[in-house]
Amino acid sequence: MPTFPNLASFIASVTAKLTKPRRGIGGSEGVRASDVLTALIDAGTYMSELIGGAPVNPTTGRLPKKNGAGGFDDSLISETGGVATVNGNFNVTGVINGIQMSKDMGNAFGATTYLKIAKLREFESSANYDNIIVDLVITRLWAADHLLISRYILANRGSTSATHKYKWYITGGKGPLADNIVAGILCVKNTTTGEVDIYIKVSPTYNLVRFNVVSANNITFYPSEATTTTAPSGTVEFDSTQFNTYPPMFYVDNSGNMKLRGTLTQSVTTW
Repeated sequence: MPTFPNLASFIASVTAKLTKPRRGIGGSEGVRASDVLTALIDAGTYMSELIGGAPVNPTTGRLPKKNGAGGFDDSLISETGGVATVNGNFNVTGVINGIQMSKDMGNAFGATTYLKIAKLREFESSANYDNIIVDLVITRLWAADHLLISRYILANRGSTSATHKYKWYITGGKGPLADNIVAGILCVKNTTTGEVDIYIKVSPTYNLVRFNVVSANNITFYPSEATTTTAPSGTVEFDSTQFNTYPPMFYVDNSGNMKLRGTLTQSVTTW
């Protein structure tokens, strides 16, 4: 690995090549093109050593990293087709803009399927300001008529009422909700800790299911969880697939028909 002493030696060698005294008739000959080329080659060699000096592993696609023996191992980062993948935990001490947690869950499910995506803190904690907004894109039977988006606004602080902690609404779809809702959000409370695990729950049929986390604060994420057909243990606080028990705030279908859970009031002065 380059050090300050050999960096100084490198700078001295390049300087010597580019500061030769003038010679020839009338001092017309000084630094030649070959001298500049040699200096550039030296610079390129040094930079290659500085950034690692090892190629991407052609088998795994992993980028190199230095090991303790002075050689190179595969890092956790791989790149294929312009897409970088971190195969492990990714800790950030600064701010990353434009990041979403997003995943396609598949298009065919033989049994009710669960995927844990996040956890809300215990609501009694005074340090808890957790909230998360999730968009769920689903299509029943792969049919465009049944393509819909449901948005979920979830939080676990400030109220023990599930009515206020978990809110959702739907746009798109055709006909009654029973013909459209094949996936939803499931919130299960740990009876010991008071924390709430958030799952994507998918019914057993041919569906297209994708979720996008568009905003979050004080949330524990589970980006690497595997799907399971085992129902989570704990107290169910919210299950949007049971929409008669946990109805949406509103539902607007493909034709623009709208259903509200509350009362529609016209007002131009009071809100």
